[in-house]
Amino acid sequence: MKTKHIFSLGLITLLFIPQLLSQGFDGKMRWVIGLGMQQQDRRMFDWPKSYAQELIDADGGMPTMQFSLGISKPILYRQDFSIDLGIGYGLEINSFTRPFNRVPLLDNPISVPSDIVFVGGYFIHMGSTSLSFSKRLWELPNGGRVFFSCDAIGSANWLKWMRAKGTTFYLFQAYREKKVLFNPYSVEINPGLGFEKNAFRITINYRLWQIKQVDPVLFAPILYHSLPLDPYDTYNPFKMWITVSRDLEDGWWRKEQWPKGRGK
Repeated sequence: MKTKHIFSLGLITLLFIPQLLSQGFDGKMRWVIGLGMQQQDRRMFDWPKSYAQELIDADGGMPTMQFSLGISKPILYRQDFSIDLGIGYGLEINSFTRPFNRVPLLDNPISVPSDIVFVGGYFIHMGSTSLSFSKRLWELPNGGRVFFSCDAIGSANWLKWMRAKGTTFYLFQAYREKKVLFNPYSVEINPGLGFEKNAFRITINYRLWQIKQVDPVLFAPILYHSLPLDPYDTYNPFKMWITVSRDLEDGWWRKEQWPKGRGK
């Protein structure tokens, strides 16, 4: 099966099947905040090796950062096992100084200058949906619980914008690859460990596998001639996720939790 078919099947599964499974299930919802740190994708393909190495050496090792905010709710719950469905918003920030292709970001690509421009900041806005599997491992004396976690996350980008290095000029345009705003972005599998006590939960996950769009902004024939033909690949640089979540039903924002005289 071709890579793009696997990608499409995985994304469709994560987008639609959980929605069907969750219908009619009355479970506690949680808010979820996540921080991801990933090794930069520094592939330069047939860019001159000596110059490519200069860019890598000058980068300083800053990771690609990803932030997420969303909600989740259980669609299956047993005494020591649960499956949660989540939806949310994500922002990825890539700061590796590399040449980029402005054509997909412009409404009038005919007027694109011929000079090569380098990344100063690359911002990708995404919508995501996830399935989270949790299996309790140990009960602790303080009432907390340690559990195994595995998240399957599918995302689609809806806006990309770029800041050119050394300038204050922002190409703030909707991403219009093939003249559509919505594009599948990635599917990733993240196993890990978590700790839960009362309404709070914290989880640390490692990205085991991903399939991702070969980004035409960073990787295009105008920049490289030896690009993979498949529009999706499974290149998987090291990435860690830290997520914190809390039950929505038990927060200070609920009126029954407010001190007397507040919220009238």
